[in-house]
Amino acid sequence: MIQRYYHSDLEALKKVAAAVDGNRAKTDTQVISNRDVLGILEGGLEPEIVIEMIRASFCSFDITPQTLMELRAVKVPANVVKEMVKARSARKSGAQ
Repeated sequence: MIQRYYHSDLEALKKVAAAVDGNRAKTDTQVISNRDVLGILEGGLEPEIVIEMIRASFCSFDITPQTLMELRAVKVPANVVKEMVKARSARKSGAQ
C-alpha cells in the first residue's frame, strides 16, 4: 500500500488531499477580481484570453446585479461576464 499511495512530494500530497476533499489546490493559482478583469481588458488583452485566465484562477468576483450592470456599462464583453458568473457560482458550490 505504501508503494501505491505514499506521496513523498509534499506539494503533490497537498494537491491530492485537496482533490479528495473537493477543494481546489490554491498553491499555484492566482486570485483574480473584478478590478483585475477590468484592468486586463483596458490593457488590450483579448476577451478569449481573459476568459482562459478566469478559468485558470481562483476567482473572487462580485456578481451582484448592480455590479453586473456596471460591467455592462463599461462595455465588458458578455462572454467575459458570463465566465465571471460561472466561476463565482462554481466557487460558492465548492466545485472550484
